[in-house]
Amino acid sequence: MTFVHNAWYVAARGSEIGETLFARTILDMPLAMFRNKKVKVHFVGIGGIGMSGIAELLLNLGYRVSGSDLKDSKGLVELRGLGAADPDEVQA
Repeated sequence: MTFVHNAWYVAARGSEIGETLFARTILDMPLAMFRNKKVKVHFVGIGGIGMSGIAELLLNLGYRVSGSDLKDSKGLVELRGLGAADPDEVQA
């Protein structure tokens, strides 16, 4: 079976990932994952329909979120209202 690179795949169950490194190989690429709400998650293209949804989910889970996008959008405005960084860090 052939798998496509540059696509979304499930890498682990939420219960498998904690604050220590969790290793897994997907598509012959070694990955290291961890969960740490103390770090900021930065999104490139944060105002888009896909990234803004993921950013909103992380904000609701208590993560700090920042991001950038080429232009201002409704998604950026909503994320700012939810606490995504401060307006100077969520840049269009």
